[in-house]
Amino acid sequence: MNKRSLLVGASVALLSGSFATATLAQSPDAGAVDLPHPAHIHDGLCPTPGEVVLPLSDLVIGTDAAMGVASGVPVEASNSIVPMALADILGADRSINIHESADAMDVYIACGDLGGQMLGDDAIAIGLSEQNGSGHQGVAWLQDNGDGSTNVQVFLLTTSLEEDAGPDESMAPVESMAPVESMAPVASPAA
Repeated sequence: MNKRSLLVGASVALLSGSFATATLAQSPDAGAVDLPHPAHIHDGLCPTPGEVVLPLSDLVIGTDAAMGVASGVPVEASNSIVPMALADILGADRSINIHESADAMDVYIACGDLGGQMLGDDAIAIGLSEQNGSGHQGVAWLQDNGDGSTNVQVFLLTTSLEEDAGPDESMAPVESMAPVESMAPVASPAA
């Protein structure tokens, strides 16, 4: 699987609303080596954002019981409710910035400018690009709560877990996936 496939999978999970607000902490049992990553909404744009506007919860791997196959790709997550309406957040040049650790706040590992196509009237998803060769990329989902606050969910994964060898061969169409006559549109009967 390549980096793009991993990001698409994380985006689908994010957009489907499947992120539950779980207790998050670094899990030594998961074999994770990443420290929690502090995150903030900053004034200014990537790659050199300015002052912190709103702190976000640290990104960590969940400590709940592991489920499914052991080869699943771990995702670091953060869920925060910030005291600012989404329109106000988007009303200035701002970005979400992820820091390496509490001890290395000056090292940015991922950053995304807050802008793009709205998803309905109250939500936006943005991409978080790798910074400083960190191997981390992700997505953030911001949704206005209608009460002057915004829910901010951030998902980050390490793309350096595997070599990017080009297109994922397992995603190429195979003969059994080709359309067959039974899949062709059928004309509606005349009224």
